[in-house]
Amino acid sequence: MADRSLHRRAVLGGITVAASVPAAARAGNYVTPVGMLDGTWEGNLDPVSGAGLSPARLRGVRLVISGQNVNVFIPNEGALIEIKPGTFVLQRDGTNAVITSIQVDPGRPRNEGWVETWCFAVTLNDSATLIANFVRVVNNNDVAADRDGARFSQMASGILQRVSDDV
Repeated sequence: MADRSLHRRAVLGGITVAASVPAAARAGNYVTPVGMLDGTWEGNLDPVSGAGLSPARLRGVRLVISGQNVNVFIPNEGALIEIKPGTFVLQRDGTNAVITSIQVDPGRPRNEGWVETWCFAVTLNDSATLIANFVRVVNNNDVAADRDGARFSQMASGILQRVSDDV
């Protein structure tokens, strides 16, 4: 009888916990003690300085994470536009994720045009903030290495704020 009562309490406790977790989380969106990565995150990423790095700040970046999907937006002429739609890949585990995109010049044979890589490495700081590190590397294969803009990289880091749980 004691075993049956204990089992009943365990099942009811599990149902209570499951019911208290948002539906998106129950669908496999990786709830952690810190919170969920799923949601909309926005903020500025400040440049990291160093040899060969562009000093550009990444202002107003927005990451929208939903399950295994991610969309990246940046401001352009007063509006947020999706950058590299459909090319970003999300790898995630618990509180951390790596968001990557590699694109090549669609009008040129491989290794003759440009190749561009974007990468965001993120981790939940708490349920409302996301630590984000950004790396961008561009190689214009058809431009001599000694010419401006032939090869460059950009690194930036900062904190993104959760602006929505809805995805």
